[in-house]
Amino acid sequence: KSFDAKTRVLTLRGTSEMERQQMAELEQGRIFSLHAEDYGWQGVELVGSSDVSLKGVVVYQATGTAFDAWACHNVAITNCAVKRRGDRAFSSAFGAISLRTCTGDLKVTDGEYEGYGSDSLTISNLYHTAAKKSSAASSVTFQPTMGTPLPWAKGQAIVFQDRDSLKEVLRTTIEDVGCAAEDVLPNESCILENNYTDWFVCCNGGWGKIEVTLKDSPAALDLDRHFAVLPDHVPSSVHVEGNSFG
Repeated sequence: KSFDAKTRVLTLRGTSEMERQQMAELEQGRIFSLHAEDYGWQGVELVGSSDVSLKGVVVYQATGTAFDAWACHNVAITNCAVKRRGDRAFSSAFGAISLRTCTGDLKVTDGEYEGYGSDSLTISNLYHTAAKKSSAASSVTFQPTMGTPLPWAKGQAIVFQDRDSLKEVLRTTIEDVGCAAEDVLPNESCILENNYTDWFVCCNGGWGKIEVTLKDSPAALDLDRHFAVLPDHVPSSVHVEGNSFG
């Protein structure tokens, strides 16, 4: 409910009988971890942007990640900060910085980050699990992750790997991509041009399935064992220097 930084007193409010019982069992000296569960809103959110430079930006409150970049190209975060004000348990409820499926040069320098509820810095690609395949049409249907538009594009390389051994099963290219038939919104203005906004608006608000036509047949794929990655969606270089996280 509230946090006093001077006295370091945290006031909790249970919304159910089970939560009230759990709080009643807290003892002096017991160590516990506090996390927020609402990750809905980022402090600064970038989607599909290029040549981004953030300088001297300070985030004091975010229910999600403080600085979040998704499928961006060339991102520089310089002399930025995440700071917690005295009456708040968190600055950002989730992580400080998250750079996901970004390409080009990524730089995070001379920043000061404190009071966040999860990871300090995450630089990651994503794996994609297929929902179904059609050998006759050489297509595979994917379900987006957490309602976030996927960076699919015609001509893009795609690799399927085994979950256990990480052995490459199929390497091919994407020939076509679109919303699965059951998830196309009845919107005549929806024209899919491999634009992140188009995917988010047209394919059931980002939650709809994406149908990807492959150059090669997916007949050899076992959807219970094999997942896909986009090998081109990795950074060319990563430079992290002069930051403090805590």
